[in-house]
Amino acid sequence: MPKHRGTPSAPDRRLRPKDVEPPKRDHRACVEDADDDDDVEPPKCNRRAHIEDADDDNDVVEIFESDNEATEKVRAKKKELVTPEEELSEMQKDWTATAYAFYKPEVTIETDKVGMKVKRWLDKGDRTSMGNMHRHIRKCWGEEALAAADEMNTAADAHPSVEKFRWSEDITAAFERKGKGKITYSACQHTCTETRAEIVHWVSESLRPFTIVEDRAYQSLMKTGRPEYWIPLRWTVARDVHKVFACCRARIAKMLQEYDGELSFATDAWTSLNHKAIVMFTVHLQHKGVPLRMVLDVVKVADSHSGINLATAFAKMVDDFKIAIKMLGITADNASPNDIIIDELTELIESFQGQANRARCFDHIINLMAKGLLHQFDVPQNEADAALDDAENALHELAKDLELGVGEGGEEREPLDDIEGLQDEREGMSMEDRAVLDASVQPVKLVLVMLRKIASAIIHSSTKLLPAWLKVLADLELAERKMPWDVVTQWNSTFRMLEFALKYWLAVDEMTGDRAMEL
Repeated sequence: MPKHRGTPSAPDRRLRPKDVEPPKRDHRACVEDADDDDDVEPPKCNRRAHIEDADDDNDVVEIFESDNEATEKVRAKKKELVTPEEELSEMQKDWTATAYAFYKPEVTIETDKVGMKVKRWLDKGDRTSMGNMHRHIRKCWGEEALAAADEMNTAADAHPSVEKFRWSEDITAAFERKGKGKITYSACQHTCTETRAEIVHWVSESLRPFTIVEDRAYQSLMKTGRPEYWIPLRWTVARDVHKVFACCRARIAKMLQEYDGELSFATDAWTSLNHKAIVMFTVHLQHKGVPLRMVLDVVKVADSHSGINLATAFAKMVDDFKIAIKMLGITADNASPNDIIIDELTELIESFQGQANRARCFDHIINLMAKGLLHQFDVPQNEADAALDDAENALHELAKDLELGVGEGGEEREPLDDIEGLQDEREGMSMEDRAVLDASVQPVKLVLVMLRKIASAIIHSSTKLLPAWLKVLADLELAERKMPWDVVTQWNSTFRMLEFALKYWLAVDEMTGDRAMEL
């Protein structure tokens, strides 16, 4: 007997002989008008079917099973999870990806009074995607931390390392290398360690005093709207700066010691604005195909910049970093003490091969060549007045008491340039040829002396010439600028002065044309 097509309480089994073709069902849809609104079509039943072999060779069994029975098993399994905690525990068994190590394993379950459940549609191909979690980790922890966690197999393996990184009270743990791109700011407030790290960044990069953290206006900016915000004392900032410097120095030393190759160095010496003798050392190498350069040390040399003193400071620096055995070459300018440095280092450092591994600064060589070219336009200082004509006497009168500038801020430097090999072409010329050359360069000498005189006078006359110069620029609708000073220690200062004069020639002409300016 065929059973009703409604939902069966048990599988409906019917035997059909193999030779008998089962009746075909018409699956086309049709719409019929019901006689009465109360006439309702019985619900359809979706059934799955599969064929099994019967005991009789001539018979097969077709089994129809209701979908309700298939879901009953799932419901029965879910009924075994009585509480939400048990259901959560079952879900957490699949949370094995390393990204979960950055989140707290304890999950809070919140329910309202009604106790309704909210289900989300997750029947998609990206239901196991962790892209949002990874983006959040990169913003809060950094790419380096995420990459380190991905090297682990599971979240359980990565979690101890993440916790150690997160709760480390070491100030250096808060520093991370940030790539280029748009600057974003977190909505979360800094922890105490992060605040200390940011202040170290700030005072170091912007050259701020440690006492700025106790400034009234600074504290008002930081604490307005969040009076509980913690700001370290200036003593804490000072200790943190020294600690970070020591850690960075140790890290650089370790990297250089483990570097597979030899290292190149460069050095230069100068006198600071507060009249301190300073020497600087830099290192140059190639790391993963990228050229690197960094300052190793800036040392105050108590004595003069003699070759022996500078060589001793250099040897002590490489010994402190424990990289003396990796020395390849040294680049320095052509100052005479640098020749002595190279010779002394061969005695102090056994692995250094001396002058064979010295490179002279190419920019400095070009500068010396330019100086040799410009030397013929200089006004002679010791030439007898009797031998001068009227034009040369006028030049000497202009150049009298005129000294080349010593740089912005009063920087001074001894003339230590070694110009050996750069000969003055005038020395090989006859007296007649030299006279012809002097006559041809006389106009250029006059121009240079005049421009130097104007630049020096404007800079030093802040109450008369400088206001007049600014007024002339305003009348001519030119940008407000001072004429660059021709400085001995600034190699391109003569070129910059001439370039400026060509651009501002109208202002220069008006200033020199006014007799009251005495130019």
